[in-house]
Parts: sequence; structure tokens; C-alpha cells
Amino acid sequence: MEQEKKIRRIIADILDVKEEKITETFGPNDAAMWDSLNNLQLITALEEEKSRIDQIIRDIQGVIPHYEALIAAERALDRGVKATDGVPAAS
Repeated sequence: MEQEKKIRRIIADILDVKEEKITETFGPNDAAMWDSLNNLQLITALEEEKSRIDQIIRDIQGVIPHYEALIAAERALDRGVKATDGVPAAS
């Protein structure tokens, strides 16, 4: 829902309309400022926002394996498994 609010704000700022006016049926005929230049600005701004979101997703995906490993280690410790269990003794 937060992303929808950001997208509405971007559109409202570029087209100089109130955020409340931007609904699912909002289109070029609903904003006097919606011309070809502002259309390009909309596309650019929305692509930048999408790129930012994509980067956040990539960052999260990079952290998940580490988080999962940490959770697995915590569960093993809760079961009383030692870090050295199953590791052959040094000769």
C-alpha cells in the first residue's frame, strides 16, 4: 500500500493534481497537464521508482540465505546440537 501512495504522489507532482483525484480510472483526459513532455516525465519517474524497488528486492534476496542459515543454527542450538557435532576430530 505504501508503494501505491508513492506512485500516486509521483503522478500528482508531475501532473499537478491532487493525489485523491488519482484513481484506477485516472487517465490523460483527467489532467490538463498530461501532455507528451509530462508523459515522458511520468515514465522516467515511474521507471526510477521501479528500479529502486527492484534494488530493494535484490538486497532482501541477498540477505535471506544468511538469515535462513542463522535460523537453522539457532534451531540446532535449541536442540542441543553443538557446532562440532558430526565434524571428524583432528588427527
